[in-house]
Amino acid sequence: MTCSFRRGTVRVPADEEPSWADVASPIVPQTLVNWFAECSRLREVRGLELLDTSHAEHLSGLFRNCSSLAALRMPGVNPERAGKIRMGAMFEGADSLGDTPQHLVELVRSGTGVSIGNL
Repeated sequence: MTCSFRRGTVRVPADEEPSWADVASPIVPQTLVNWFAECSRLREVRGLELLDTSHAEHLSGLFRNCSSLAALRMPGVNPERAGKIRMGAMFEGADSLGDTPQHLVELVRSGTGVSIGNL
């Protein structure tokens, strides 16, 4: 499969399969479904703290099969809204993060967030 990266929303190198991504300015998306899905060479995503997820309804598949992803700092969502946000397969196949997909989703859902690697 091809990396389904949302070019234009987030800075990435011109490569077809980018190894890094950078959220350079604040974004308030309603959906983050599959934003980075299938980006198997993606090693790090910087600037995720600029994503305002207060209106997001879907985070499903956000990092699905990002098997090289080793550095990530993702804020948690508002725990009061967490039950209304779809997060299925959010970290499925992101094995380099060194934690189970279910635990990573729970960290985001609880409001704690995820901080892995040196960013």
